[in-house]
Amino acid sequence: MSNRPEQGQRAASDDESERLTHERWTRALEAGEPMGLSCGDCGYVTGTPKAACVRCGSRDVSTVSLPTSGTVYTKSTIEIAPGNQGRGYQIALIDLGDARMLGRIADGDHVEIDDTVELTGTYEYDGDIVGVFEAR
Repeated sequence: MSNRPEQGQRAASDDESERLTHERWTRALEAGEPMGLSCGDCGYVTGTPKAACVRCGSRDVSTVSLPTSGTVYTKSTIEIAPGNQGRGYQIALIDLGDARMLGRIADGDHVEIDDTVELTGTYEYDGDIVGVFEAR
């Protein structure tokens, strides 16, 4: 079985206006509208841009909107951070509907697994961006 589209068809990721690039994903996250990808073959949803489905390898992926609130799947506290990042902050893997997204917990907040969090902004470090989530 081939993951290539039939002649005359285009894979969802080939349409430049619809393709979820890192730039488009970043702009959406900064606007408070997280986006991900849904696989047309296996249904897997991811919270970051990819060229193909990370589960089955299909290139039949389409852009989907993700919720702004979710639950903490797992978390870690960073005590010794690189550069000028502060210390004692948390990062967490957040369940946002069917997808998971890595995010930073807002300074001063502390979360536990299964806590509800809300996307409230973004944090940039060395050209990379991550969503900032606050406990609810």
